[in-house]
Amino acid sequence: MVEPSKTRPEKIRKIIFHSNKDDFAIDIDLLKEYSKKIKQLEADGKVPKMLDFSNYDVIAVSTLIDYMATGGRTKARITNSILGDMTEIARLLEMESLLTKINEFILISVTQNEQFLVHTLTMISMQILLDTSMGKKVFDIAVNKFPIIRKMASFNEVPLDAILRILDRCDLNISSEYDVVETAISWLAAKPERIHFSYLVLRCIRIANLAPDQRTDLFALTSSMSNYAQIMSAFAHYTFNNTNAHRVCVLAEHNSYKRCGNRSGHTQFVINVPSRKIVYRRKAPPIKASYVTAKPKTSPSQALNEIKNIRMHEGKDLKRSVFGISQKPRTTRMERMERYLEEYKRMLNL
Repeated sequence: MVEPSKTRPEKIRKIIFHSNKDDFAIDIDLLKEYSKKIKQLEADGKVPKMLDFSNYDVIAVSTLIDYMATGGRTKARITNSILGDMTEIARLLEMESLLTKINEFILISVTQNEQFLVHTLTMISMQILLDTSMGKKVFDIAVNKFPIIRKMASFNEVPLDAILRILDRCDLNISSEYDVVETAISWLAAKPERIHFSYLVLRCIRIANLAPDQRTDLFALTSSMSNYAQIMSAFAHYTFNNTNAHRVCVLAEHNSYKRCGNRSGHTQFVINVPSRKIVYRRKAPPIKASYVTAKPKTSPSQALNEIKNIRMHEGKDLKRSVFGISQKPRTTRMERMERYLEEYKRMLNL
């Protein structure tokens, strides 16, 4: 009797990219050329039938598909509105070639356009790209162009993480420390809820680099904030009336930076950080047998004599006393010695 042939499930050859408007069917063989993630899923036999990209911009999804269909040459131009979504999708699918093109596009654009630089600072903070190599390069450019971007209205929309990384840099391009004061107060005053981050932002100001009149102006700025002047002034007094507020950077390699060193006093840099060489200790050599001396054997007669001596010197068995903890008045040392002596005599009589 011939058994009916079991129908095997057909191997998925296309994946549906679902967006909030259209669905796009992508061939797996084409997708594997650009996506390491899909290639791994296909090898494991776990390729899904559909990927849901409904939370992303439709133009970003279509631009991504055009990039693969045209062999890496996109038809649509990458714009600010789709840049963040394209970057996140490319990271999810592990599309290294597309990420490389996006990084090149970002680095060229932030160098040429300050408005795009501020937009990129917001994007990399939201996409958790702060500690990537591309993110570090963007921050280096932002630190260099700080005199320009800090005066832009859109700079107040940069998230907290990016602001702290910029204002705390030793190599920040400033004319004086008061530039940091104005930028910090302006960013805090832009939104009422930022009052909770006052300490984190104000501690980026290096109070030791401010002249006496600039310190007075600093507290005047905090007092001028509408609705939150009292709270802001309290945060400022707490931040700057602290020993940590007077810390200075004295690294020798930072001698050329305006923010480093004690500019109000001596400018000598006293700390050099040498490169340390790690030295590993050698393991101790194994102990040779010749180094170990064995205990000489004793004769039976000597052993018997030792046992007799032990028995002769054995003391009298004493009864163990049970001690309890009780609240007793404190006594002097003389009184305690007399009591111990009486207890000892009583024990001997027993």
